[in-house]
Amino acid sequence: MDHTVQLVQTFDSFPLRAIALYRALLKQSSVVALQPEERQAVQNVIRNKFKGGYLLTSERLLKNAFTAGYQALDRLDAAAVGTEGALGYLRELLSKIPLRLQQPVQNHRSRNNKKGAPERPLHTGRSVLDRPLPKEKLAGKRVVPRLIGVNGVPFLRFKKPQPRNLSLLISHRIKQREDRYERQEEARDMLEIAKGEDQWDRILWNKFKVGSAPERKFIPWGSQWDHPWRRQIWVLRRLRDEEKVKNAILAAKMHDIVVQEQKLADEEEKERALQEAGHSAASLKSATGTNTSEPSPLGG
Repeated sequence: MDHTVQLVQTFDSFPLRAIALYRALLKQSSVVALQPEERQAVQNVIRNKFKGGYLLTSERLLKNAFTAGYQALDRLDAAAVGTEGALGYLRELLSKIPLRLQQPVQNHRSRNNKKGAPERPLHTGRSVLDRPLPKEKLAGKRVVPRLIGVNGVPFLRFKKPQPRNLSLLISHRIKQREDRYERQEEARDMLEIAKGEDQWDRILWNKFKVGSAPERKFIPWGSQWDHPWRRQIWVLRRLRDEEKVKNAILAAKMHDIVVQEQKLADEEEKERALQEAGHSAASLKSATGTNTSEPSPLGG
């Protein structure tokens, strides 16, 4: 069967066609008489190709991609029904595809973690929230930290330049927030596609009784297609709200630390001033006493 005739000409229908083609390719590749590792490689190629074309917006490039996809589906159909030479052609084609496309799809989150997450613990010593420290445990003069905020994330800075572990931690937190935002935007886009797929399923069922009756049972997050995307949006929104609350609590604790550190620093500064004054008075008294005990140069 020639699937290329199914290519529609309207740009708005591409998302629905993309999902249908993606499902058809994966389904057909699972029934072709290939070795397990070959079948896995074919399915990885399909997933990588669709992931690579996810951001395509050019109608010309999209049509070219769909044409190639439908031609691949024709090849899989031929191999599945045992057409002579079809299976050999499929294996030959697979041998020419770059190995990187035959590897499992790299998860977006794991890619961000490799770049943003530290490879070893950032801080293994005393927690910054264990302050203020007693005077006896200070190596020198007490330094009052500054409470700073980077993209809503509070930190205490004690000195400049900023320690490397603090810079890594800030970068990791910002990268984590960006990753969640990107995943939420992706989920919103996929939710619109899923709504269209649900609508398509209802049309097929109502007109041709193809598939299964939609909304046969209650699903808390919606229908079969939009369920995972609605849930992902809800989870990410909840994580964002929880992070805001945690940051607010952390900022309040750090503010209290700054206030206490400043109070202790003022008290210790007064103590040092009194001690210096006492030392100066003692030195002056000692010098005066020494001078009065010396004999007079006029004699007596």
